[in-house]
Amino acid sequence: MSFSSLRLIVVGLMGTALLAGGCGDDKATATLPTLTPASGLAVVNSDFKGSTSISLLDPTTRALVRDDCINSGTTSATLSQTLSGDVTLPSQPQPGNELALIDRGNSAITWLDPMTCLVKRQLSVKTGFESNPKDLVAISASKAYVPRYETNTAPGAQPNDGGDDLLIIDPTAATILGRIEMAPHAAPVEGKTIFARPDRALLADNKVFVTLNSMDEKFAASGEGRLVVVDPATDQVTGVLPLTGMKGCSAMEYVAASKTLMVVCGGFFLDADQGAASGVVVVDVATPPAVKTTLPASAVSGGQPLNFSSIVAISSSVVLVGAIGRFADATNNVEGVPDALLQLDPSTGTVTKLMDAGAFELGRGAGSSAMAMIPQGSTKQPRVQVFTVSAAGSVTKSGDLDPNPAHGLPPREIAWY
Repeated sequence: MSFSSLRLIVVGLMGTALLAGGCGDDKATATLPTLTPASGLAVVNSDFKGSTSISLLDPTTRALVRDDCINSGTTSATLSQTLSGDVTLPSQPQPGNELALIDRGNSAITWLDPMTCLVKRQLSVKTGFESNPKDLVAISASKAYVPRYETNTAPGAQPNDGGDDLLIIDPTAATILGRIEMAPHAAPVEGKTIFARPDRALLADNKVFVTLNSMDEKFAASGEGRLVVVDPATDQVTGVLPLTGMKGCSAMEYVAASKTLMVVCGGFFLDADQGAASGVVVVDVATPPAVKTTLPASAVSGGQPLNFSSIVAISSSVVLVGAIGRFADATNNVEGVPDALLQLDPSTGTVTKLMDAGAFELGRGAGSSAMAMIPQGSTKQPRVQVFTVSAAGSVTKSGDLDPNPAHGLPPREIAWY
């Protein structure tokens, strides 16, 4: 379990309705026309209760081009297990623009051809335990890393079954090659046994950066945020960068033009003031990597915790982040707080609010120099919000679209493939 998993539980407990229809058995995807672009945006639509459907968007036309590419009822000869209700997308596109799905519920990686939506291969990364894979970072066509969030409490029954690691795989052959331990790099908490809990990862400047959540077995204690730096040529950890004062650090985006890494931290949900350890950290990826700027949530969102799962770096001066809302609790006289989408210039600290949404509705978005797309997971009116980015860096809302007419599932995240 992670912060994202905990949020799913909260949403479920608050009464997120199971949407009518779900995702039924779909064996006909092979007969659909192949109209999908070779590279584009994928959307994970999910009710967080077992139903998932993947849609594809064209970033140029900003339109839905393939609804229901695959869903939790899809079966095929190359799919040994159907998708669970807890699926995420890689932080970066994969070689050959394959569509890779990280199935946290099944501890598996599934690769599809986005032109046909046919499953090409699937790899279990369980190795004897529920490993909870969080990302897939490609080093080459034949090598990739998979951060595994969970720890195997009884390792040694089979190779590479320790967990709390980066699993080394060959995506082309769908085989496991080895592992890199992350446990030694966890941020300590006095009196607690802390696991590293590697979360998101990406390749930048010939180095792989991995965010560590550093929490104990029961998610009752959290160390400060850390970035682990791995040399993909040797599979060795070459550095550990503390993200001082931050907790719950997860999503990252790399701005190649400035060689900076943007990291968003959501704080720790059990802290009295979650927002106090939340913010955006800008990292210079030169050797050795170093923190350039830390912008706390107090300066970005007025102290409202930031959404740890989403940061959209249009450029080094145009960054989109979300602030997490709160459900109303009439019994305890607690008012609701909406989600907010914010435009941030890390160099000046300037913040502009772009939109509000219901609590826990805004998910992981994606963007380019010309546009941005942000999922709004409303169960009443699920939408992808579309924004236009001007040459001067102004971001304005320009429309919305329904990403999953086939099932009506709310969109939770969008990423490039």
